[in-house]
Amino acid sequence: GAGFSDDFLGGSAPASSSGGIDDLFGSPAASSSAGPTFVMPDSALVNYETLLTAGEGTLFEDEHVFVGFKSEFKDGRLARFGFYIGNRGLPMSNVSSVLVDIPELHIKENKAAPAEIATGERPLQLFLCELAAPFQEPPRLRLSFTAGGRAHGYEFKVPLALHMFCASEIVSADAFRAVFGAAGYSDRKSLFTAAPGMDRDAIAHFLTTIAALC
Repeated sequence: GAGFSDDFLGGSAPASSSGGIDDLFGSPAASSSAGPTFVMPDSALVNYETLLTAGEGTLFEDEHVFVGFKSEFKDGRLARFGFYIGNRGLPMSNVSSVLVDIPELHIKENKAAPAEIATGERPLQLFLCELAAPFQEPPRLRLSFTAGGRAHGYEFKVPLALHMFCASEIVSADAFRAVFGAAGYSDRKSLFTAAPGMDRDAIAHFLTTIAALC
């Protein structure tokens, strides 16, 4: 199929490959190390829910920092997503933006956040991702920095959900009826099978999410 758009987040498209993210971009990123306690703002949780359907927009902002999010998906299993980390206040130093990944997603950082961000700057942190198995809880981003001699720490739920990896397919009315119209209930039911490792709770969560979008 077609590759990622070349202008996504101002980056270039990755080379096509049938081997998955490990072949495209090297080995998966190592898990992040333990860090300080971070605050998860209530407004970021509200924006997280909105971004699950919008795909891009503001994840969080206050008087110190702006965090924007954008994502793009391909072939039902590959994704690129990024965070714009904007400085809205005093110069930021000791900037650390670390993704706490999950085993169901193979994630590699493609472009790191800088250690210092001047007032008004909005650099991009970019990640590459491959869906390995169904998941319920998303990865989290831990952002910390020093501004005006004071340390700040935030934790955000990354707006990624299983339905975002679904690849749509357009079929004719005749083709649809041939599968669903002529078959009995038991036959139609047998078409919907769980992916390997997908338990009942994961299936229920996935169907509830899809129903909410309809």
